Amino acid sequence: GDQAERKAGPTEPFPYDVNPDDHCETPPEAYRDVDPLLSDLCRRLGKSKSELRIYDPYYCDGSVRRHLADIGYGDVHNERVDCYRVWEEGREPEFDVLVTNPPYSDDHIEKLMRYVTSPSFGDRPWLLLMPQWVHKKDYYEGTTTGRPVRPLRPFYAVPRRRYVYLPPRGLREKRDSDTHRKSSPFVSMWYCWG
Repeated sequence: GDQAERKAGPTEPFPYDVNPDDHCETPPEAYRDVDPLLSDLCRRLGKSKSELRIYDPYYCDGSVRRHLADIGYGDVHNERVDCYRVWEEGREPEFDVLVTNPPYSDDHIEKLMRYVTSPSFGDRPWLLLMPQWVHKKDYYEGTTTGRPVRPLRPFYAVPRRRYVYLPPRGLREKRDSDTHRKSSPFVSMWYCWG
């Protein structure tokens, strides 16, 4: 549970390579902003908030489970595992919706977009908290609006104020400014489909 997650903390080694700059927890207000979308999904599926199965494949420090539980979502799968290996091996948990804030470095966003638009993912909805510039990337267009067959038309939820992301204790402490110590250098928004 949450106690075990807090004890593990970011100083425990991850079972995969990580970039410390990627480790910033999504703030609670970001989840409150998409609560109406998740509530509508519950209505469409005939489920209560506590029954909705949410999958967040990218583990940082586990706060996603606490933040979503605070607004009524108790079935959240977010574990310290290599999600790419899990996807490759087809060992994803059963879930109704994928809600995540992926790492922004390297090709993580591109891999995520290929996954959520793959035939194996199916028609399940997704809410992805990513930088505003992602919608201009070729890989984004190629996996969504630019698909030759069944193009996807995501919609966007733009926060009223820029989100401030907090790193787990012990990470990003040697930054030159307080802003870069505690936040992403990119303005982010929710990319939504389903």
